[in-house]
Amino acid sequence: MKTARLFIAALYLHLALSIAAPVGILILNWQREEFSEGGKLLVLSWLAGTVLAVVLGWICAVMGFVARHQRHMGRLVSGWRLLKMKTIPFYVLYFVWSGVVCGALIISSRGALLPLLLIPAGLVCLFVFQSGCLGLALVHTMRRHGDGPSLFHYPGQILPVLDVVSTLFLMRSLHVDNIN
Repeated sequence: MKTARLFIAALYLHLALSIAAPVGILILNWQREEFSEGGKLLVLSWLAGTVLAVVLGWICAVMGFVARHQRHMGRLVSGWRLLKMKTIPFYVLYFVWSGVVCGALIISSRGALLPLLLIPAGLVCLFVFQSGCLGLALVHTMRRHGDGPSLFHYPGQILPVLDVVSTLFLMRSLHVDNIN
């Protein structure tokens, strides 16, 4: 599924920009009293990368339901498998980096910037939900054909961490061996 590949690329672009923006801002604004033009450009590029990832995520989610409706199980399974397995490194790196950056900001502000944690946490939940829409379509289709998994897999596909557990069980029941 092409939209799944584009969504994955956008997620990793978002991660790269999430790393580049704070590091670049620190370097560009070192010992300055005002925010530099380069810093503003980095923030805008991070914002653009975030919007791109969110938009591609929704397009991918819609295309997953379209594939289910048109009975293109091969496309649905390949897109779901890509999104659930190839994004694990993204989520691990994003969690670690966000923890470092938000932790530094919270400590340096003595807790005043604690609400900043909502940004990466909200984005992770949104990205997992968007990729989980393909899993929801797959679980629904499997259940309709009588060989479906338990109801646990509906929330299991859209909740962080549980999505990996649910995916591993579903891959086992689908006999999906290779993860390409």
